[in-house]
Amino acid sequence: MHYAYLDRPTIMVVDSIPTNLNILNQILKKSYRVKMASCGNKALELAITAPPDLILLDTALPDIDSLEICRRLKAHPTTVKIPIILMVPEPLSLEYEQQGFAVGAVDYLHKPLSFPTTLARVKTHLQIKNWQDFLQDQSAWMQQEVQRRVQQVLQLQTATIQVIIDLAEFRDEETSNHIRRTQEYVRCLGHWLVQNNRYETELDTMAVEQMAQAAPLHD
Repeated sequence: MHYAYLDRPTIMVVDSIPTNLNILNQILKKSYRVKMASCGNKALELAITAPPDLILLDTALPDIDSLEICRRLKAHPTTVKIPIILMVPEPLSLEYEQQGFAVGAVDYLHKPLSFPTTLARVKTHLQIKNWQDFLQDQSAWMQQEVQRRVQQVLQLQTATIQVIIDLAEFRDEETSNHIRRTQEYVRCLGHWLVQNNRYETELDTMAVEQMAQAAPLHD
């Protein structure tokens, strides 16, 4: 049971009214781990030191404006991806709603809260976050895999060209020396172009090395 609890997503509830905190804790704790903060400063401290999976943020805090809290959380690398749902009194002005979305809030809950709606919104945004995290992990893996395959191809190319040089050397030492000189000429010219910002959009160190490796094929 202890391990199952640790596997649950963590929800941080930020509200200055203890009764509201207790009610939300009772509702959420059946499915989630719950952290509570009664002011903006405490919420920022908790979120940065131990980031939750989602934040329910009241808009009537005594110390820091909720929109400012959103700005700070979205500006910090540790908390930038945490979904924030603002809890607002009805009616909500269109201007405030737009401001909330502009600073990073993902949704709104109207007070007095509907508990089924609250649970549904929390579940939905946690699922969205999970998919975003999954896609990001997949993208990072794909980039690493592409780099690994590119390195394999380059190593194979280098080995193949080295065989060509060795065969040329076996046949004629002068031809072999010519091939090696050509490689160095191409390499030096390429590095000079890179250092002097010539063709900077087309050339980089890897491209120069590839051209140098391929130079023996010019004949």
